[in-house]
Amino acid sequence: MTADASVSVVLPAYTITKVSLYGVNALNESGGVAGWFGTPPSPSGITPNDTAAWTSGDAPPLAPPPPGQDPLLSPSNCPSGPYGTVCASHASGINSAGEVVVSVTGSPAGLTVIHYGPGSATIIPELLSATAIGDTDTVVGQTLTRHAGVFASGLLVDLGTLGGATSVANGLNAAGRVVGSAMLAGDMATHAFLDDGGALIDLGELGGGTSAAWAVNDSGVVVGESTISNGETHAFRYADDQMVDIGASSGTFSSATGINNAGLIVGTFVPPNSPNDGRHTHPFLYSNATMFDLWEIAARPETYPAGEAVWCCNGFVRINNHGQILVALCDGDSALYHTSDCWGVVLTPPE
Repeated sequence: MTADASVSVVLPAYTITKVSLYGVNALNESGGVAGWFGTPPSPSGITPNDTAAWTSGDAPPLAPPPPGQDPLLSPSNCPSGPYGTVCASHASGINSAGEVVVSVTGSPAGLTVIHYGPGSATIIPELLSATAIGDTDTVVGQTLTRHAGVFASGLLVDLGTLGGATSVANGLNAAGRVVGSAMLAGDMATHAFLDDGGALIDLGELGGGTSAAWAVNDSGVVVGESTISNGETHAFRYADDQMVDIGASSGTFSSATGINNAGLIVGTFVPPNSPNDGRHTHPFLYSNATMFDLWEIAARPETYPAGEAVWCCNGFVRINNHGQILVALCDGDSALYHTSDCWGVVLTPPE
């Protein structure tokens, strides 16, 4: 099903705050951001590793773990090398209290997920990776068996798949309803799913065979992306048992990656007549059946060096219940990893 939507040149009035993180993944209700630092480009061409990092926004920062008790700083977990640590880590979720969940790769100690709470850092060995954390400290992501998983109160719940081998949970709402993507039987395609607490609901697709869900609000409205019959990828909104194409007029690519409780949707799209090459992606806000291009607001010249060519988006576009929107920007050569300077911006609407 296709929604009546068009790309508008009318831009909302936002103020902008620069966030000094290389990449961004999540935004909480205080404007706190979870993401990662990127080491500057190496003259030798060797790729340095990312390091998880986050900000607290308007809220006071949580107390760090006691000295010597941060797993990421333990040499046995992530030994140092000539270009940084062996482990790469990304803060993938942040809740209203400022607690953060971090995914780790390359740890010789088998370290995969860490939950940073007030004055603590807890390893969650049951998860291979994490994608979000709720206000009740519920963590979602992927299990060691590569299934969508929910970890809460010390227990792991394996959500299974849609008949195939793998699945991943990408987001959750205040009621604990989880969304993500899962392989179908035969492992030839993935579909977006919504967990109803007992089984995965297959949300279908828009005619191209595949889909993925990225976020869900407290009313159970789901957003994500799906291929259509001509092979393009379009953003969708799923509610009342219907998946609606909200990116039909936005060009060859769009993906919805965030939704708040007011129903405002954010994501990325490639404008019509622009190549889908990674350097022409714009952030969008979808409201009242209209897709607003946020590029001219997010990429204001005062946030980056004069004369630089800027591109979007190194991470996810997100929105909180205050209407703040998180966007990542980069300058330099997007085709080469860590040869560009990247940062985040938080767009704050007028009160």
